[in-house]
Amino acid sequence: MFKARLKDNHVPPPGVSDRLEARIEFFMASDGTISRVRVIRSSGNKEFDQSVLEAFAHTHMPSRPDKRSDMKEMTFKMHDEDSG
Repeated sequence: MFKARLKDNHVPPPGVSDRLEARIEFFMASDGTISRVRVIRSSGNKEFDQSVLEAFAHTHMPSRPDKRSDMKEMTFKMHDEDSG
């Protein structure tokens, strides 16, 4: 659900490659609040990296059922390789 919301909130800069991806670290609180978002491996395109950070800033989640807060990492890809 989180990844889908993030993708919905992502507005890629015009003309960027479909192959871009950036590794992101973030803190997700038990109440679903997302903070401390940072790029830990750049895509090599500053505009794309910034657009990913903006997507995180506009993504809101409900409280976590497990009531946990922790640091997480994920690779945000311009296009996921869904084979289906």
